[in-house]
This record gives sequence, C-alpha cells and structure tokens, in this order.
Amino acid sequence: MRKNSLVLAALLALLPCAPARALRVPPGANRAVIALPDGFKVTAELALTPDAQARGLMFRDTLAPGAGMLFVFGEAGPKSFWMKNTFVDLDMVFLD
Repeated sequence: MRKNSLVLAALLALLPCAPARALRVPPGANRAVIALPDGFKVTAELALTPDAQARGLMFRDTLAPGAGMLFVFGEAGPKSFWMKNTFVDLDMVFLD
C-alpha cells in the first residue's frame, strides 16, 4: 500500500425507478464525474471536509439516477459510516 494512498468510499444510489429530478446539491459543492469500467458515468458530490463527511446525504429525499457522493480520505485506515437521517436507498463501495 502506498504511503499516501487514498481510501475512497463512494455512496452510489443508482435508482432506475426514481423520478428524474435533479440532485439537490448544496451551493458551492464540489462534484466529479466518475467513469466506471463498463462506461457508466456517475456524477458524485465530493465530501472533502470532516463536516461534509459527517453530513453525507442526510436529509436528502431524492437522489438523481447516476448520482452519488464520494468520500475522499487522505490516509488509509478504518473508517466509520452511519446512515442517520438518510432517506434514500444507498449502496456503498470502498476503493483504494
């Protein structure tokens, strides 16, 4: 494992039956488009700060198809996640 490796936890909610409403991203939020190996693209809101990581997707009542959140950590190690006040179905993916 590299010294400065990134541990990424992506919360991807791919809801094909969801209404086609836009993801309600807070003003000034950073976003990235992630291309998966099969060519599918996910638009991910970046949770870069401890506050953004603690808030996560809390209080969101919708999440657009192909949208999610990417948690970026500066160093490898155990990470904890909770789903408090999260009203959308989530899938978690851990990447290194």
